[in-house]
Amino acid sequence: QEHGVSGMFTAPTAIRLLMGYGTEPAKPFDLHTLTRVFSAGEVLNPAAWEWMQKQLFHDRVPVVDHMWQTETGGPVFANPYGVSLLPIKPGGAGIPLPGIYAEIRTPEGAALPQGEKGIVVLTRPFPGLTPTIWADPAYIPHRLNGQSLNYQPPP
Repeated sequence: QEHGVSGMFTAPTAIRLLMGYGTEPAKPFDLHTLTRVFSAGEVLNPAAWEWMQKQLFHDRVPVVDHMWQTETGGPVFANPYGVSLLPIKPGGAGIPLPGIYAEIRTPEGAALPQGEKGIVVLTRPFPGLTPTIWADPAYIPHRLNGQSLNYQPPP
């Protein structure tokens, strides 16, 4: 409250820890400047999301989950808060972010239809993983032009 924080990033483990204390410890604090809460690390399970979204913040701020790994260097799936906040599905990390091409596949590598459980496969390189693509140094300035994260290799 002292610094007027508007956004918070935390881990599901921390949220589950706070759940054990209930909402009473937060009541003395003025959290009106907080407008969004982001979670990343492991999956934010529905019960922890529900507690934070409904009991702690009374639906005043969105609690948004992300999916990423140390290896990806940034979010891969998320609710694109800064572009357009989509309806939040508790336990779901959202949609592939711009520049991310993903498929759900079987352990043998066959693509699965929408709604089927399987393994997440990132099918193309993306900005968080590499400074160039296919050894093309023009990747960032000439292919993206600040407009799109869809990369087309040179002919």
